[in-house]
Amino acid sequence: MKLRVIVGLVLAFTAFASALAEPNIRRVVGLVELPSIFGTVDPDGPPGMIPPAQIQPVPLHSHPISTSPIVAMISSPDAVETKEFDYEARAAVVYEMADDWVLVRMMVDSLSCKPGWIHPNSRGPFHPVEDLLKSGLCYLTTDWNGFLYADASNSKIVNKTEPNGQTRDINILEMREFQDQLWVVVELLGPGRCEGIEPEIVAKGWVPVHKRDGKLNVWFFSRGY
Repeated sequence: MKLRVIVGLVLAFTAFASALAEPNIRRVVGLVELPSIFGTVDPDGPPGMIPPAQIQPVPLHSHPISTSPIVAMISSPDAVETKEFDYEARAAVVYEMADDWVLVRMMVDSLSCKPGWIHPNSRGPFHPVEDLLKSGLCYLTTDWNGFLYADASNSKIVNKTEPNGQTRDINILEMREFQDQLWVVVELLGPGRCEGIEPEIVAKGWVPVHKRDGKLNVWFFSRGY
């Protein structure tokens, strides 16, 4: 019995220490371009990115302060966690901003990552989640629990849908901050949008953009249909 208690305390302390080691990096707040790593997008050119003539590594700092230690260097596109912000155009996932510094995660291996701050002079444009969701066709991710709420207080469920491990197309009608959480009013659509058919609106309600564990409930199609 005592052994179980000790093991439980050790696991609890480990989780607590992990949370302290990586503060406030659970929610995606946007995407940031890194031109010296990924290249740039030509708005008048073909889809995709124009790669840099030579990759210039981007330093990751321990804190959003110029004098803070450099904890790692991003030296390749695969070294940092990314998502597409446009057709075949990748950017680093951002978990926090502070005085124009951005917090990203460098991939150590397939199972672990290292957080670090990028200096404003070492990055390109930042794309907030709100702007990304306004810019394209959106969907509910496979992490969505199937609940639509009456308002942004999480107090009343107005619709329950079985996600079945599939994404669901939506229209976003409104966005609102509530208790430090971004919520959206959505129309849940039936099938047909990808075939050019006007889909049926099967339900309407509020959804938090992030789950409590930080995973995204809502995202957008960077490549359209």
